Amino acid sequence: MLSLLEHMYHELGLVKEFNMNKVTLKRWLLCVQENYRNNPFHNFRHCFCVTQMMYGVIHKSGLLDRLSREDIAILITSCVCHDLDHPGYNNTYQINAKTELAIRYNDISPLENHHCAVAFQILSNPETNIFSNVDQVTFKRIRSGMITLILATDMARHGEILANFKDKIDTFDFTKDEHLTSVSDEIPSCRASTGSDLLQYKNNEMSNVTASSQVRYVYDMNTLIMR
Repeated sequence: MLSLLEHMYHELGLVKEFNMNKVTLKRWLLCVQENYRNNPFHNFRHCFCVTQMMYGVIHKSGLLDRLSREDIAILITSCVCHDLDHPGYNNTYQINAKTELAIRYNDISPLENHHCAVAFQILSNPETNIFSNVDQVTFKRIRSGMITLILATDMARHGEILANFKDKIDTFDFTKDEHLTSVSDEIPSCRASTGSDLLQYKNNEMSNVTASSQVRYVYDMNTLIMR
């Protein structure tokens, strides 16, 4: 999975566009992997599956010809980082249990805010900063875009984001920033709608492992709710 993620950054032209150090890219991916916990569902395998889906959407939808490389970098990197250090239980649990994350982020998307924070903690280290060779203005835009997209994966916002996207479908224009924002929000948000939707795109071995893990995750969550 690490080598395939690395290939995506090369094949999409991101390594060349942002003058990424190849060794730094490897270190960053290893660090990201280390910061995913061994959860039944929200683990590094899930990170890979979501990023793989985005990679497919980019190619199948012709986004390489419609979006800037900066936008592509934001999309792919947000997918890689979107569940970093996930503790295994959702926002409802965090808020009801008054966990440290819920208290720290005032019950506002505590998990997604945490994923963002961990992502940029990793990028703040020169040894794992894949964007170390971009200027401050560009990095600020990348950071802002990643924060927007990762926060958009909070399923509490899914209905709002989907409705906003549907309103723009008939008149969608890639030259309008607000339309690009809506589609960028919706793609990563959709990935969490139903885990089963993604299974058809994976090989049988990975599908079986992911499906089994997801069933265990749902069982654990229901057990907690019933207590």
